[in-house]
Amino acid sequence: MSRAVLEAAGLARGMRVLDIGCGAGDLSFLAAEVVGRSGSVLGIDRAPEAIAAAKARARERGLKRVRFRIPPAPCGRRRAAFARGDSSSSSSRT
Repeated sequence: MSRAVLEAAGLARGMRVLDIGCGAGDLSFLAAEVVGRSGSVLGIDRAPEAIAAAKARARERGLKRVRFRIPPAPCGRRRAAFARGDSSSSSSRT
């Protein structure tokens, strides 16, 4: 992907960007160039190794407006109960 593609998609200076599935941050860093110092980028990925690599790359580049995080696990009682087939903790309408 190129800077021109991001700009054609509407990315511009000052925007805040969320990069879902950012991996090692390639697209996040490109987005950071487009949004400039007045913008910011948050990259999220479930792979701890990818986030560690992206954070290291951001530190090496001295980028403070690009951050990387592992998202919280999507779980809860209802979801876990549904996965087990237990309907006692879910509600139903009759």
